[in-house]
Amino acid sequence: MPYAVDYYMEIGDILGQGGVDYCIVPAGDARFENPARTTVTSVGSGAGDGLIFTYTPTARPLWSASTRYEGRGDIAFLPGDFGVALEYVTTPDVAFFTTTAGNAFSIGGMARIGAGKLLPVFCKWTEQTGSEDREFRLSAGGDPVIVFDIYDETNNALLSRRWATGLNLDRVYAIGGTYDGGTDAVNLKIYIDGMRRDNSTLADDAGFVSMVNGATPAGNFYRVSTNALRTTSGWVAGSACGLYFTKRLLSDQDERKICILQREALNDLPPINRMRGLR
Repeated sequence: MPYAVDYYMEIGDILGQGGVDYCIVPAGDARFENPARTTVTSVGSGAGDGLIFTYTPTARPLWSASTRYEGRGDIAFLPGDFGVALEYVTTPDVAFFTTTAGNAFSIGGMARIGAGKLLPVFCKWTEQTGSEDREFRLSAGGDPVIVFDIYDETNNALLSRRWATGLNLDRVYAIGGTYDGGTDAVNLKIYIDGMRRDNSTLADDAGFVSMVNGATPAGNFYRVSTNALRTTSGWVAGSACGLYFTKRLLSDQDERKICILQREALNDLPPINRMRGLR
């Protein structure tokens, strides 16, 4: 959707500050989709630009009736499991999403929290028994709480922080997670609507060194021990409010700025509608 402000650029300037590689996943934005509307190409810089994310299970015109297009910016929100097939975007271009020991990264996106089930926001994670391939997982629990996990498969070690106070259901939140490259759970932070909110540690395994690059696709889903997709409820945003990943440690101020820009994008109007006096 053409905005009066280029929110991809504005948010990208924060994610890519200092020349850092980053990507934004503009799901539902026709400008970045292939002609068949079965894939969408990331907006970003360096290795994060031009990554191909595939829509599953169908092309975008066939998305379920549970899909929402919200705000005056007409932002797409991909639904979880509402009695129909889960809709999600994934990319096999996974090397970009692995961070080696001592190196930081930040992830996030906007989501509308549903009831009862966990909502994967941005993950590169599979728990299939015997074929575990876990790296990072930012998700909203059914309580709902926000959890940020990173995993070292070589050393079978987990770091995990959470925001343990329930959020309001059926409300849109800007959700973010940062990792500064350290080896303890305190090196993870969770942000909700631009404010740091993590307040408890779920796991702090002493053997953690770094994530290990695996073959699991990155996207708004993950697989459980039986290799089935994690059933979910809620919606994850696309367009300029979509999933993002940067090889930069975002600051508190950065998180606030991104939240403000995402909120503006959610409520913005295309220029033609502004000229018609609809703002």
